[in-house]
Amino acid sequence: MYGQVLNNFQLTSPAADKIFPNCTGDAFRSDTSFLATLRAIIVPRMKEGDTLRLTVVDVPTSAYNEGDDGAKLFKAIRSKTTALTNENSIVVVNISCRIDSGEDIMKRIDAAAPVELEGYKLHEFYASYFKANASTDARIFMNADKRSTVMIVANLSTIIWHMLASTVCKTLPWYFIERPGKDDPEVCDILTAILMEKTPDKFKEIISKIERRYDFRSASIKEKLDGYERRYDEHALRSVQEKISRIQNKIKELYKSAADQARQLHDSQVTEAGLKETIAHGGSNELMAYFLVNKHLELEEANDDELRFSVGDYYVDMWDEDACELAISKHGSAIYSYFNGENEKKNAERFFRAVFQKELLKIKVCAAYSINPYGGCAGLTSHSYPEWMAACMPNPHTEYYGCLGGHEAIINQATNAGDYISAVEQCCAACRNLNFSDSTVMSKWSNKFFAMDKPCVELPDGSCVKPKEAIKWAVKNVKD
Repeated sequence: MYGQVLNNFQLTSPAADKIFPNCTGDAFRSDTSFLATLRAIIVPRMKEGDTLRLTVVDVPTSAYNEGDDGAKLFKAIRSKTTALTNENSIVVVNISCRIDSGEDIMKRIDAAAPVELEGYKLHEFYASYFKANASTDARIFMNADKRSTVMIVANLSTIIWHMLASTVCKTLPWYFIERPGKDDPEVCDILTAILMEKTPDKFKEIISKIERRYDFRSASIKEKLDGYERRYDEHALRSVQEKISRIQNKIKELYKSAADQARQLHDSQVTEAGLKETIAHGGSNELMAYFLVNKHLELEEANDDELRFSVGDYYVDMWDEDACELAISKHGSAIYSYFNGENEKKNAERFFRAVFQKELLKIKVCAAYSINPYGGCAGLTSHSYPEWMAACMPNPHTEYYGCLGGHEAIINQATNAGDYISAVEQCCAACRNLNFSDSTVMSKWSNKFFAMDKPCVELPDGSCVKPKEAIKWAVKNVKD
């Protein structure tokens, strides 16, 4: 057993809540391992229509008097939750008390339970189990008809929280009638990892293996972008409704221009009706669909103020051919800043021509951007890219200077019109572009790119090598 706080599981993330709406729950002091255990063990045993809710209730010493009988203790518990005896639930009650008074409180709980928890049966084994193995006073009551379990613990700790999670086979037995937990190796491994291991590493490993069975990427995108464009429509609706109000006031003040104002009112009401119709049918989710399909995108944040994402695994395939030829042909140009001596520059020239003219070699590129949904965009410098973009070269215009070039105006125009897909597509185009006319950027690029220790150059056979290795390939395989 171990006392570390465990969280940051994909099984308990907001995206997972979309995948497991039938199994939800609280954390204890930010530890979400109990819910992860339920989703790993119980969810595969749930049938259509089944639900399960894990609720954590803290009852501080201020909620009751030290000498209160069992009925008053239950009253204190119910003052903190209305879910104590809900169907399809597991409720963990943490009663704070003096170390030496836990046993006495449990005796009072036992005395009142037949009335306060009518229909529930005390699990006799665990009453002594927690006392013997964790020096903790605890009671577990179960109601098979309601599929409800109540766990009451004196001074709940993280270790006890983990131990409670290990009891699910016995305390939620209605899920194991057809397939007992002891016959499931994965269930046994999880419970063993909780009870027998001294560190949580084995538990995390098993949960991570289970997490790989689910598509959390799609669920995350849906969770972040579902209704994103709807909020733009709502913003537009509020704007047009304000406009209607202003027009109506002006009609009263300017009676002579009523006809003209009435036409504006009509047009605005038509717009209002269209927006309401769009919102009533759930709004548009085209941007979500676009992110799901375009595997070159990594969504990092989506809120009312910002849409932040990385673009990667594209090839550099956009540049001005005349400016490129001029830069390559002059060994004193910025793109040769990294190299010393004429021989090195001649070898580099073979590489440049292999990439930008013969297109035998391809440079894999990435960049990161932030878009304001109501107008405005930015290239993100010194960005921390996701692992799957590790073999990509950061676009130098964006990475070192946050520059979007001519794409910025197009992106702003698109976001002002609510056309997020066009804005994202322009960011993808900016990622793939190199401006050979910008000597400051290209000098920086030369020094950074050829010093990179990452396989970001793709050979004709599909394999990838580092920039210096690509120069050697070009020298060997590219003729003048």
